[in-house]
Amino acid sequence: MRRTFLQIKLKTTDDHVRTCLFDLEQVGDAATLEKHYHRNCLQYAKRTCTQIQYDDETVILSLCDEEFIIIVRNTLVGDNMSMTMAELND
Repeated sequence: MRRTFLQIKLKTTDDHVRTCLFDLEQVGDAATLEKHYHRNCLQYAKRTCTQIQYDDETVILSLCDEEFIIIVRNTLVGDNMSMTMAELND
């Protein structure tokens, strides 16, 4: 949880959340300062963090990987079915 607080502090876009975590500089600071949190508040703070920006190529590669997994699952219907790496590459 200590690392989570520092990650939120670095990535949040919410000034209120940033103010609550301003005095955390190192991993052990939350315990030392006896910082407590409410689960709903922690979830809110996590949602205020900046999201990772994906470029088109990353999204397309991810979708292709997912489609590939679906094709392999549909091909391997029986319990004893298997495929070689050459078949998968084809």
